[in-house]
Amino acid sequence: MKKRDNIFNDGNFNDLPFSFNKEVTEVFEDMIDRSVPGYSSSLKLIENLSRKYYQNKSFCYDLGCSLGASTTSLLKATENKEGKIFAIDNSEAMIFKCKDRFKDFIESRRVIFTLQDVESTEIREASIVVVNFVLQFIDLNKRESLLKKIFSGMKKMDY
Repeated sequence: MKKRDNIFNDGNFNDLPFSFNKEVTEVFEDMIDRSVPGYSSSLKLIENLSRKYYQNKSFCYDLGCSLGASTTSLLKATENKEGKIFAIDNSEAMIFKCKDRFKDFIESRRVIFTLQDVESTEIREASIVVVNFVLQFIDLNKRESLLKKIFSGMKKMDY
């Protein structure tokens, strides 16, 4: 059961900037469900598009994986295929929770969770890269270079 988000009910804690800390991690699922219209639809879309475009024995990347909702969509879409999913986030609290949640997939080496800034992630042999609700957190001047790096790490489509 997801914990109810009421972090900002009493204001913004002395105007501190928002961060994906342990407190936010605890209520993140409720927070995102209530604040992002169509969030569950975006996860289903990731699953459907990944099922269609995933190339066997390639890699998937979930950049800004948070608690692994998109990672779950990728796992569903690629469940009978070979390959790996690299789930990256710069929040230690998020990665810590994912490592507990996805123990079986980590042990089987199906998913690798990494604490890292998405801008420093090497993308290679990718048939799917998810950047769901992440670009708005990347400095405007760095977005294009991130997108170019993602593009250059993509495999050509096997038709």
